Amino acid sequence: MAQVTKIPRIYVNTLAYLNALGLAEGNLIQGGYMHLNPTKTKMWGANGNNDTRVFKTNTQINNFFGEKSFIALLGHNLHSAGAFVRVQGFEKDASPSNYDEAYEFSDLINDRHQTGNTIYPDGNDGFSMSTFDGRSISNDKNSISIRLDGTGGSYTIHPQINSAFLGTYYDFPHAADVSVKMEYSYDGVKNVTSRGGSTLSNATYLKPADWGDGGAWQLGSDADGNPVDNLRMGRRSWSVNFTYLTEDDIMAKVAATSNAGSSFEDGQNPNENTLLDGTDFISQVWNRTLGHHLPFIFQADNTNNNPDQFCIARFDQNSLVVNQTAPNLYSISLKVVETY
Repeated sequence: MAQVTKIPRIYVNTLAYLNALGLAEGNLIQGGYMHLNPTKTKMWGANGNNDTRVFKTNTQINNFFGEKSFIALLGHNLHSAGAFVRVQGFEKDASPSNYDEAYEFSDLINDRHQTGNTIYPDGNDGFSMSTFDGRSISNDKNSISIRLDGTGGSYTIHPQINSAFLGTYYDFPHAADVSVKMEYSYDGVKNVTSRGGSTLSNATYLKPADWGDGGAWQLGSDADGNPVDNLRMGRRSWSVNFTYLTEDDIMAKVAATSNAGSSFEDGQNPNENTLLDGTDFISQVWNRTLGHHLPFIFQADNTNNNPDQFCIARFDQNSLVVNQTAPNLYSISLKVVETY
């Protein structure tokens, strides 16, 4: 089954989270490049030159990136443009040219490496996602950059990346309960019955908006070289339950930024067991999406990397309820809805 839910994965936009907290600046924000809205075409590499978009923070940035980090480039034409991308860390008040070595990526979808530290879309325009180990960001770096270059120093056409953002991903500790419910809704369709008894139907929207010239979550071109349309209609949503979760699966040992003054105090590692480096659901997901405020990328089965497995989504709930079902075991229920 193409849309079966097994162990879901949630990709959180860390840059949007830091921006929402007022901790960031830079042209990735000013140009709207790091938001999960790839519908507006955004051109990079003006005049055929390389292009660096920066995200500056007022905090140590590797506090917010861990072993499970990723980059997503949505709505791009990098294959046709002959372009590739690197991610580098640097100091906020220094030139972006004073950066860490580019981080080493692992392919997730539509990515081929000229070297381990480049994202070079493998044969298709559309979107690309790659993972990397955010622990490689140096402790003294408080900013991060996405750098675009052309193969051989030039581009074949003007490159575009409609949305480029970085973050961390969270895999649930085990599969969802068997009571998973998935829906396809057409909430943009409204039917009314006229006085004469006829049914009148109006559709204001039927599917996610296109990402520039191509359809959302589509790869490649048709036989004539045109971007592929998205023919999948309706809004997807998932109702999932997780039981037999431990306390460490759900919440941080210290729900604060530092462990100072707690029973887990560690002067050498003040972030350990806190919201900054916790691997639990609240630290990695619920806190960093601000509940249902910020969108994320949802993948219902973390072993299935087909293009149709991904969507931009939000939590469709105002609160997270944690129920204790047995000594030291808990359950949570989530409603995830595709957002346009």
